[in-house]
Amino acid sequence: MNRHDYTFPFDTCERVSLKGSIAQPFSFTVNVLSCIVLFIYTRILPVASPFQYVLYSLLLFESWHCLSHAHHVSFLHHRFPTIIVHFLSYLIMISLFYAFMTKTKKWPSFSWWIPFLLVCIFDLYAVSHLSFLWYFCSSLLLFLWIFVAYHDFVWATKRRRRLIIMLFLSILLLSFFFILEVYFCSFFIVKIPFHALIEFIGLIIFLILGQLFLVLS
Repeated sequence: MNRHDYTFPFDTCERVSLKGSIAQPFSFTVNVLSCIVLFIYTRILPVASPFQYVLYSLLLFESWHCLSHAHHVSFLHHRFPTIIVHFLSYLIMISLFYAFMTKTKKWPSFSWWIPFLLVCIFDLYAVSHLSFLWYFCSSLLLFLWIFVAYHDFVWATKRRRRLIIMLFLSILLLSFFFILEVYFCSFFIVKIPFHALIEFIGLIIFLILGQLFLVLS
């Protein structure tokens, strides 16, 4: 795999299975577990909570993710699955922003919007013209920047602070593993289904987010 041409899910670091109907069974299995976890949290969270929108956005994101690992289909264009996953991440950010704004009744300051919009522009450029790691990092930065906008709300109690720190560390670990996948897949793929480890970190992030949304609700 050329690291400059990393395309989800075709270049993810798990051998495509020649047996059965699931292309990448290990990653698919972890994705299914993530979908189950997210669905359970939609049942646990209060119905009126605005964070329900975030959970359903995450569930939609992860369902497409799951389907992509089950069947490698490049509809219209070979980057079609990548583009869908990336723009579903925008749906997650919009729903997160809405949830925070609904809970706090506050609009971010002008100084917050300037870097946010600049990164948005860069992200849209990166997904069309740059390699995977660029738009992966820019989308994560946008996601975390929304938390910065409402830091007074999310940082208000000791339990919230603990969950935010756990979330941040998990995202750092996820980013590190993605870098390993992009640059060293040829080493890992002969030993383990490495991408499934990345999906497992994603599962941990979903568990942390579920707990955080419960606390914030």
